[in-house]
Amino acid sequence: MSFMNHSKLKLFICDHNTLIGDKAGFQNFIPKFLLMLFSLSYSTSKALNADVPNFLYNQYDLRNLDLSNNNFSGMFPSWLLENNTSLEAIYLRQNSFVGPLKLPNHPNPNMITIDISNSNIHGQVALLLVPIVVTSEQHELPPPIFNSSAFLYLYLDGNNFTGQISGFPPPNWIHLSALDISNNQLSGMLPTWMGNVSYPQAIDLSRNHFEGPIPRDFCDLGNLKYLDMSENYLFGSVPSCFSPSTIKHVHLSKNQLSGPLTNAFYNSSSLVTLDLNYNNFMGPISNWFGNLSVLSVLLLKANHFAGEFPTRLCLLEHLSILDVSQNKLSGLLPSCIENYPFKQNLEKAVAVHQRIYQLESTSKMYSETSLLLGRIDNLKNSFRFVNIEETIEFTTKRMSYGYKGNILNFMTGFDLSSNRFSGEIPLVMGNLRELHALNLSHNNLKLKADRELGSLLQQLEWWNPSRTCCPQQSSSFQCGTQ
Repeated sequence: MSFMNHSKLKLFICDHNTLIGDKAGFQNFIPKFLLMLFSLSYSTSKALNADVPNFLYNQYDLRNLDLSNNNFSGMFPSWLLENNTSLEAIYLRQNSFVGPLKLPNHPNPNMITIDISNSNIHGQVALLLVPIVVTSEQHELPPPIFNSSAFLYLYLDGNNFTGQISGFPPPNWIHLSALDISNNQLSGMLPTWMGNVSYPQAIDLSRNHFEGPIPRDFCDLGNLKYLDMSENYLFGSVPSCFSPSTIKHVHLSKNQLSGPLTNAFYNSSSLVTLDLNYNNFMGPISNWFGNLSVLSVLLLKANHFAGEFPTRLCLLEHLSILDVSQNKLSGLLPSCIENYPFKQNLEKAVAVHQRIYQLESTSKMYSETSLLLGRIDNLKNSFRFVNIEETIEFTTKRMSYGYKGNILNFMTGFDLSSNRFSGEIPLVMGNLRELHALNLSHNNLKLKADRELGSLLQQLEWWNPSRTCCPQQSSSFQCGTQ
């Protein structure tokens, strides 16, 4: 290749390009340079199922490697970790690797981030996460690669890992900031050792086969901002001590959790999203929900909540998506429901804001390449991670949609359907001019003819008053079945 003789080359970035020829152009040559940074993400070519560029085999000084979102295939390139002992961050996300994840025997002392998400890798993940060596039917996996003193971020989501997570993590994991092992085939009880991690900000264990209760050890996660344990087989109550003041987004939907919500989340004043859909929670919706001043999304669908609609929910100025459908709520709809100003909360769309770190070797990189500070600021002297876009499931037009990212900043909807509400629909609901979707169906409500309420109904993108007594029809909505 034309650049192979540039012996002083240290940084090579070729993201978002269409390669002339194919990715094999990076194969089978021995360059004279030793790179510190190589990035070939989101690059396309006519070649399918290409292998990882093997010239990297001799790049012993690599600090950052990004091969994400390509179509590289074959066995997982364990030699990247074996040979490049100076690596601080490796991104292999969204490729087509097959087979088990085989790791080298030596630790990688500078490793900060490992991202091998959505790469079709299988094996027993427990062997990767705990400091023991266990022989599985497939292979033996030594875990010391994750025993880095600088280790902060681990993404193994979207693979086919199996097994249980037990025991204790390496001692240096006390500083782990983000762990994502979602969308795998993991099973067993939730690991109690997570309570020993001092500074976690994001934990995603969703879409696995975890079972049992939520350990009380989770109450010690005082710095947690994002927690997703949805779509598992968890049961029992949420520990009343679980109320981190920093938590912003909680997803526990599609489990078998039960009991009343007593003091769980009581002191979580930063809570933006609370998703408890499709569980077995019961009792009244507590009035203290009204104290969660920045709460924007409250999802309680398909539980056994009973009692009246709490008037203190009307105090939530940022509440824009509310789903209490398929419960046993009763009584009148409160007139204070007109008070919702739908104040925008940008944290509704981004669960954990992007954090930026600089390679520990950045200053060394500058000195070794004789570059002035700032010359590569627009390249990759800093790297972003822990950037989780929220996805909220909400039903409109009889279809369940996943509203994701920035669109959530504009989505507003109330679903109070399939309960036992009675009486007349408050005319003051006509003041909810910013509401896009409203579902009051399958209750015992009556609708009076009123010009102001009618103007609300005309502007709604979706209105479902099925089984609600309506005095008139209009072109924008129908009574009866929708």
